[in-house]
Amino acid sequence: SREETREYVFLTVSVYTLVCSQEDIYSHLTSIIQNTDILDDTIVQRLIYYASKDMRDDNIPREIRMLAGEVLVSLAAHDFNSVMYEVQSNFRILELPNEFAVLSLAELATSYVSQSIPFMMMTLLTMQTMLRLAEDENMRGTFCIALEKFSKAIYKYVNHWRDFPYPRLDANRLSDKIFMLFRYIMEKWAPLASPKHVTPGALKMYEKGMLHIIKAHGPTVSLLLHREDFCEYALSQVPWLLSQYKDKEIDFHVTQSLKQILTATVLYDVGLSRSLRRSIFSNLLQQICRAPEPPVKENEIEASHCFLILAHSNTADLLEFFDEQIRSQNEATRTGILTLLRSIINAEEPRLRDHIISVERTVKLVMGDLSIKVRNFTLLLIQTMCEKCYVEAREGWPLIDYVFSQFATSNRNLEKLMKTNSHEDEKREESVRETSLEVLKTLDPLVIGMPQVRDPLLPLTVTLITCLKLCPFRSKDTLCTPRIISFLML
Repeated sequence: SREETREYVFLTVSVYTLVCSQEDIYSHLTSIIQNTDILDDTIVQRLIYYASKDMRDDNIPREIRMLAGEVLVSLAAHDFNSVMYEVQSNFRILELPNEFAVLSLAELATSYVSQSIPFMMMTLLTMQTMLRLAEDENMRGTFCIALEKFSKAIYKYVNHWRDFPYPRLDANRLSDKIFMLFRYIMEKWAPLASPKHVTPGALKMYEKGMLHIIKAHGPTVSLLLHREDFCEYALSQVPWLLSQYKDKEIDFHVTQSLKQILTATVLYDVGLSRSLRRSIFSNLLQQICRAPEPPVKENEIEASHCFLILAHSNTADLLEFFDEQIRSQNEATRTGILTLLRSIINAEEPRLRDHIISVERTVKLVMGDLSIKVRNFTLLLIQTMCEKCYVEAREGWPLIDYVFSQFATSNRNLEKLMKTNSHEDEKREESVRETSLEVLKTLDPLVIGMPQVRDPLLPLTVTLITCLKLCPFRSKDTLCTPRIISFLML
C-alpha cells in the first residue's frame, strides 16, 4: 500500500542517514526509487525539492551533485511533469545555467523521449540564448552533451513518431533549433586551435571539450540529414570530423559518430560525393591497418561496421578502392582489406553478389605475396567465398587452385626449414599449412555445392581431397602428402 511504501522509504532513508555518507544515501535512494513501483506523492515532491537543491549547490562535492541529479532523473518515472518543471525553472533565458541542471535535462530527453519531446522547443529556444555566455571548457562540454542527447531524442521521434501517444508535432521546428545550436558550436568552438604553453590541466580540459563536440557531431549531423535543405551543410561538416583522427583516446568516438552519420545517409537515401567517399574510405582503412601500433579493438570493430554500411550504399566504389589499395606491398593494408572482404561476404550483403568477379580479381592481386600473414588471410577469405558461393567459373577456379598450391608449397618449405633448424620460420610456415589444410578439409562438400565452378578435373579433385584427409601429414621418415599434391597440381 501507499502507506507501507511511505514508511519503507522513510525508514530506509533514516537508517542510511545515521550510518552512511551523503554519497551513499543518494546512491541507495536511486536504487530504492528505481525498484519501487509506486511512491507516495508527498515523498516524491520532497525528494524532488532536496535533490534539485543539492544538485545546484556549488558548496557540495561534484560527485554528490551528480548523484543528486541522477536521483532527480529517476524520480521522473513517478512524476515526470514535476521533475521537468523543477529543472526548467532553473533553466532561464539569457542566464548561464547550473551545469547539472543542463545534464539533467539532457538525461531526461534520452530516458523519457516521449514525455520530453513536447518540452523540447522551449528547452532549445532557451539553450540558444545561453551558448554565447559559456566561456569555460567545462560548461561548453556540458552544452555539447545536451546537444548530443537532444539530437538523439529528436532523431528517434522523427523516425518513430507514429509510436508516440500524441498528435504529430512539427519536427522541422525542432531540427531548425538543433541546426542553429550546432552551427554556433562548429563556428565558434570547434575551430579553436589546441592551446600552447599551458598547464597539463588546461590542455586536458581542452581535449575533453573537443571530445564532447565529437560525440555530439554524429547524432546532430544524422538528425540534420533528414532535412533536404540541411543536407549540404551537414555533409560539409564531415571532413572536420575525419580530421579529428589523431589520438587513440578519441579515435573510437570519431568512428562511432561517423557510423551514425553513415547509417543516416542510408536511412534517408543521401548520396555522398566521390571525394567525401574516398576520404571516408581512407580514414577508416587507417583505423584497421594502423602501423606500427595495432588498432584499438573497439575502434577497429566500429570501423568494420562502417565498411559494412558502405558496402551496402557504395558497393562498386568501395571495391574499386580496395582494388587500388591492395596493390600496395604493405602487409597491414593487404591483411586489413582481406579481413574486411571476408566480413562483408559473411554479412551476406546482397548488393555484393553483383560484383563477385571484382572480388575474385582483387583476391588474385595478392596470390603472389610471400608474407605468411597475407597467405593465411587469403586462404581464409577463399574459404568464406566458397561457403557463401562467391566463386564462379571463369575467375574462380584459380582461387581453388591457390588453396592446393599453398598446401604443397608450405610442405616443401617445411621440408627445407627442417634442415636449417629455423624454428621460428618453421612455426610460421606451419601456420600456413594448417590453415590451408583446414580449408581443404571443408572444400570437398563446398565444391559439390558450387555447380558454377566447372573443371574437367573437379571429380578427381574431390576424391583426392578425401584422400588427403586420410594421409599422414608428416612421418619420421617421409613426407607422403607433397607427392599427392604434386600429382594433383599436374
